[in-house]
Amino acid sequence: MRILFRNKLRGKWVLSLIICGIILIQNINQVTGVDYENISSIEAKNRLEIDPNIFLLDVRSSYEFYEDGHILGAININVYYLSYSKEILPSSNETGILVYCDDGLRSKTAAQKLCEYGYNNVSNMEDGFNGWKDNGFPYIIGTDPSQTSDPVPWKVLNFSSCFALLILTIAIRSRKNKK
Repeated sequence: MRILFRNKLRGKWVLSLIICGIILIQNINQVTGVDYENISSIEAKNRLEIDPNIFLLDVRSSYEFYEDGHILGAININVYYLSYSKEILPSSNETGILVYCDDGLRSKTAAQKLCEYGYNNVSNMEDGFNGWKDNGFPYIIGTDPSQTSDPVPWKVLNFSSCFALLILTIAIRSRKNKK
C-alpha cells in the first residue's frame, strides 16, 4: 500500500512538472522578453505592398547585400554591427520593422536584439532572401533599382565607411598590442 501511494504521488509530481514545462514553453517569448513574429516571404511581400512605411532591414554583409541582391528599399546593417548602428533604426518603437537575411538565421538574432532595444513591432522573414528569390519576387543587385541581374563591379567607399574602417583597424591593432 505504501509503495503504491509513493508511485501515485511521484506520478503527480512528474505530471505537474510536465504541465509547468508546457506552460513555460508556450510563454517563452514573454519570459525572455522576445516578442517578434516569424513570417514567410509571401507574407512579407504582402505587408510591404500594404504598408510602404515598414522599415525593411537586411542584416547580411554589405557584400551579400550588393552582390547577391536585396529587396528594393532595404537598409543594410550587418547583424554584428546592429548595436553600433542604432541611430539608423526608426526613432519610434512602434514602427514596423521587417528583418531578413539569407535563410532567416541571422535575422532571427537581429529580431531578438531589436526587441531587446524596445521595438515591439518586429517581424522576421524566416525563409529569408533565398525564399524571396525562390518565390520569384523582384529584387535589385548593386545600387541601381533597374538592375536585376548584373552585379556592381566595385563599390565606392564614402567618408563615414572609411572612418569606421580606420577606427576598427586601430581597435584591432591596439588589442593585439595589449596581448
